Amino acid sequence: MDKVKKVSKYIIVIILSCLITYIVTISTMYNSISNLANKVVDIGNNNVSNNGEKESIFAPLEKVYDIIKSKYYDEIDEDKLVKSAIMGMVSGLGDPYSYYMDLDEYADFNVEISGSFSGVGLELRYNVEYNVIEVVTPIKNTPSSKTNIKTGDYVLAVNGIEYKGEELYNAVSNIRGEAGTKVTLTIQPLKGEQYDIEIVRAVIDINQIEYEMLKNNIGYIDIASFDQNVSLDFSNAYFELTKQGAKSIIIDLRNNPGGYMSGALSIANLFIKNGILVSTVDKDGKRTDYPATSNGYDIPIVILINESSASASEILTGALKDHGIATVVGTKSYGKGLIQEIVGLSNNGAVRVTIAEYYTPNYNKINKIGITPDVVIEDNEKTKIDEQLEKAIEILK
Repeated sequence: MDKVKKVSKYIIVIILSCLITYIVTISTMYNSISNLANKVVDIGNNNVSNNGEKESIFAPLEKVYDIIKSKYYDEIDEDKLVKSAIMGMVSGLGDPYSYYMDLDEYADFNVEISGSFSGVGLELRYNVEYNVIEVVTPIKNTPSSKTNIKTGDYVLAVNGIEYKGEELYNAVSNIRGEAGTKVTLTIQPLKGEQYDIEIVRAVIDINQIEYEMLKNNIGYIDIASFDQNVSLDFSNAYFELTKQGAKSIIIDLRNNPGGYMSGALSIANLFIKNGILVSTVDKDGKRTDYPATSNGYDIPIVILINESSASASEILTGALKDHGIATVVGTKSYGKGLIQEIVGLSNNGAVRVTIAEYYTPNYNKINKIGITPDVVIEDNEKTKIDEQLEKAIEILK
């Protein structure tokens, strides 16, 4: 029995030690940045105490655990203690894009990236400035697209439970649920007073790529986000459009929150013949350049972006813009120039951690700055005309 207690006593220390001893690495442009890092090193985190003896930096944490085990008056949920300790450590980074996912949250995440899940169909993000959950966009042909919820609105609560921006993933988990069930969201619109809206959940099958032929032999490709299959789906759409006679294309990245860097690079690689696609800089200041490796297709391109175009969207936009291959139309992009990797843990949870910052081929910084279009034009919501799209068509004519 004493042995069991002793082992239990050090569970949290062992798990936390394992957590910070992972070294995350970026894979090549053709590998998914979501591959779990298994590389472990001894970081030798020891402090020297007053008596000259080495003392683990986790000694205070171990002491707190001892105090709780020996003195706390009620029963203890050790799994909850471990989760809280891990969440506290990750949140201590002060990085809105790094967070811990427990077993259930990690399972939900894997379901989401598969492209099919049950929910209301809202793309959400953490608005760091105001610490709120912000709507990126209601996904087309989903329950949320049939409501008055719009890009830029805030989700304040789910079923009466309030959430801050840093609690985004918990909120998302509660918004999802079995198809046919109801969920109530408290919405703060950009203009007007907050209101509650009840939405019936449905199975959400996300079609990341939509395409069609427009007038003047212009092909149009809308990329909703950069999932695992986006480069193949984009290639299929591109070849289908050119087969139908497209002489130029519009790539619509508006309201695209990003996704896999590898997907953005694969698409950029279709059009850039030589040179750098993107550069990354890690914690040690090491710069890694990702070069083009294909012959490149020669076709006029216009890219549409707005304030909700982020991450991988900005990688693709920056690559084609800097190489002079595409004209960028719309409004300044979001400015998320950071790359994350997901690292699995022994408790079947995972940590998503920011591992590098990226720069465009001309080594322009994106994070917290964004990309300014070549042609800045707002989309007037009061009209039925898509002014940004019309400007793109005008340029390509």
